Parts: sequence; C-alpha cells; structure tokens
Amino acid sequence: MQPNPSYVSYLLRLRRAQSATATRWVASVQNTATGEMLSFPSAEALVRFLLAEYDQRPADICEAEMAAT
Repeated sequence: MQPNPSYVSYLLRLRRAQSATATRWVASVQNTATGEMLSFPSAEALVRFLLAEYDQRPADICEAEMAAT
C-alpha cells in the first residue's frame, strides 16, 4: 500500500472484452507520476483495488462491502 498521498492521478482505460459466452468490461489504470500500469479483469476489481489502496480501511472490509452491492 502506498503512503497516504494528498494527490494521485491515474489514466483509466475501459474496454469491452467478448468471450464465447459473455461480454464484460476490463479495466486498466496507469499512474501518471510513475507510469506504472495495472490491469483488472473487471470494473469491480478496479474498484476493490482503489478502495483497498486509498480508503485506508482493511481490504477485507472493502471486499465485503463490494460483495454486498
């Protein structure tokens, strides 16, 4: 987990991925300061990452909240 920054910027990319049985959204973010790129298999996974990374609550609580929605 990163220290508690006062400002973080990401470039967000969403694209529709189609398989033989379903269509879903996949996401990637690029940290604009470091260039680091992270990919996620779903928009939900991206939200879980952001909550765990910046919300400062334990990841298991964030995941439980996401599962409840």
